[in-house]
Amino acid sequence: MTDSGVQCCTVGAYSNVQGCTKNNNVVCNKCRQLCYSSMKSEATVNNEIGKENANPKGPQASIHGGWSTWGPYDRWSVCTVTCGGGVQQSLRTRECNNPKPENGGRVCEGPQEDKKEKACNSQPCPVNGQWSLFVPFGDWSQCSSSCNNGTRTRARIRYCSNPIPLYGGKPCVGQSLSTETLTCNLKQCVGKILLLLYA
Repeated sequence: MTDSGVQCCTVGAYSNVQGCTKNNNVVCNKCRQLCYSSMKSEATVNNEIGKENANPKGPQASIHGGWSTWGPYDRWSVCTVTCGGGVQQSLRTRECNNPKPENGGRVCEGPQEDKKEKACNSQPCPVNGQWSLFVPFGDWSQCSSSCNNGTRTRARIRYCSNPIPLYGGKPCVGQSLSTETLTCNLKQCVGKILLLLYA
């Protein structure tokens, strides 16, 4: 033992004190008590021994994080659309706990989630019918009567084609034909006038 009382309790010098062996904290503590007892109070020695036992290896080495194995894929998600081609997803995860990063170690690098996708609901969506614009009116018809207030008509048409109904879509609502009416030959018929005169 040196004058400072430290030599006998350092690594490599345990054998200098009877009963003190390397890597044996209990025996080493006794060694320290023997070494220090002549110079330090028992409370001081016990305090120093307690600090060493709380951290026997000194500063802890950094532990870098490592990924666990991937977990199972979860259930497929609901399709993103009901028709026309959508996507379903299934996820799996892993944890940065094999080991956990400690003492300033690096966190795991890379994604924590992994997903796979598949197509779904690829059938065409229903297309509801819409009317086209009316075509221009046709010519007026001949007067329905040569006298006594006849009528003339003309018509125009539109088509349920903008677009046409497809894949169970609804038909167009309303009439495809539009007509206009005009009175004509307003004069009274001669035969009816004579009948009135002789009545």
